[in-house]
Amino acid sequence: MTKEEEIKNEIWNIWQISLFAKECFSYSQYLHNPKTKVELEYIRGSKDFQFFRHILWRNTVIELAKLFTDKKDRDRFNIFHFLKKLKVGGQFGKMGIPETQITNWENQIATNSEAINMILTLRDKVYAHTDAN
Repeated sequence: MTKEEEIKNEIWNIWQISLFAKECFSYSQYLHNPKTKVELEYIRGSKDFQFFRHILWRNTVIELAKLFTDKKDRDRFNIFHFLKKLKVGGQFGKMGIPETQITNWENQIATNSEAINMILTLRDKVYAHTDAN
């Protein structure tokens, strides 16, 4: 596989995770805030729909955490690892992406660090582990 094919594959996988998270979020959001009062009452009275909206929210958190966990090497398609690969000396460092662009992307992520930390905390303490913590 060429470097170009590898980078396209990584971008595709990151895109798929992102798209799945967005879809789960969109459906969860709708089930939490439907368009009409009748729909809201129906959802509140249905254990099935309450379960669905919770699972969709949970999947949103877990999928987003895959993209933003910087502590685990096993989350292969996270954005931090991908950006490191784009830097000079990284796996895709010779692709010619300017350091200023990579820094710009890192800064954009940093502006959302509070939300990212909340997502990671939810994943770690609520959804991904069942230990005493």
